[in-house]
Amino acid sequence: MTRSMSRWIKLPIGLAAALLAGWLSFGPLGRGEAFAARIEADIRRMLTTIETPGPIGVQVERAPLARVVTLTGRLGQYEREQLLIRGETGLNGLVASRPGVGGVRWANEPAGRVVPMLAELLAMAALAWAVGLGLGWLLSRRKRREGYL
Repeated sequence: MTRSMSRWIKLPIGLAAALLAGWLSFGPLGRGEAFAARIEADIRRMLTTIETPGPIGVQVERAPLARVVTLTGRLGQYEREQLLIRGETGLNGLVASRPGVGGVRWANEPAGRVVPMLAELLAMAALAWAVGLGLGWLLSRRKRREGYL
């Protein structure tokens, strides 16, 4: 006779598997670095379509890898935050509105708190695991009544 594994052991094993899959995708498979490179390329492409007084450098935070974009250039505070460009308030607003950007800072400004992309990814994996666990529990506990599908 085989003894089945306790459900209380299966729960942390499932969570560990979800977190491991997220980490593998982010780190060893290179999806985190590819995502950061795609954000940089998208912002550089967008900056070529607007006129700025001088070149603007773009770099996604790499230590730790985060969704914060660091800009370099000779723009004044007015162009950075006030000037209306394409319906956005300043270059900061235009860059912050791009998909995947979590924050914008200039190289001469002090760095604020940065949430690593890996932490965001693992939190999303844990949340997806919890939602799946909750849905599984709801669907498996539902009593079937005669006459209903």
